[in-house]
Amino acid sequence: MQNKTMVAIATLVEEQWGKKISEKVISDAAIRWKELCQENKHACKEKQGHYRDNLFPCISYYEALQKNGVSQQDALTFLDESWSKQAEKSAESMKKILSVLGLYKFYPAMFRWVAKQQFGTKAGFKADFYQTEKTCCKFDMKKCLFLDTCRKYGCPELTPCFCHTDDIKNEDLHPHLCWNRTQFMGNGGAFCDFEIYVKNRISKPHDRTQLVSSSDMQC
Repeated sequence: MQNKTMVAIATLVEEQWGKKISEKVISDAAIRWKELCQENKHACKEKQGHYRDNLFPCISYYEALQKNGVSQQDALTFLDESWSKQAEKSAESMKKILSVLGLYKFYPAMFRWVAKQQFGTKAGFKADFYQTEKTCCKFDMKKCLFLDTCRKYGCPELTPCFCHTDDIKNEDLHPHLCWNRTQFMGNGGAFCDFEIYVKNRISKPHDRTQLVSSSDMQC
């Protein structure tokens, strides 16, 4: 098992359930992960990273845990906590970077760039970005690969595991940064709204008359 996410979750499974149960869970999850990757081998490269490193590990372990006697709720709680732990590590690393004098001012622009590069139309997402200052990033995600994939494999309840990581990674990054989100599709919202800004500006509600870019699915 070479995938880093699969290996990381395997360690947590062993810690949680011990060697006797974990060996079978890890084996079943590895088989399922390979099946899912093979089934989606022709998906475009923009989706492959999300599939192999996030979605398929989560789905594989979710199914494997239940197959080996773990309740659905316990499996769901375990994976939510597992993804949260990984997000916390990422957040701590980012906090160290932003602690360098003045770098926090560029975070909203970086957040926008990453959103467009990694969560664009070819990757299975659709977002509306809104006109803001350079020290603010606002957009609404209208279509999500994570939600669509979890629905496809009969486990939409897994989607919030991924949604929660957005909050963990972006809340309390720096004293001068503020993160706002009021809803997300994984919990039944009409869309996922994102806003992060430097606190020395006045935050205003999304002005949806100032749409600067909107994307449709291309892949």
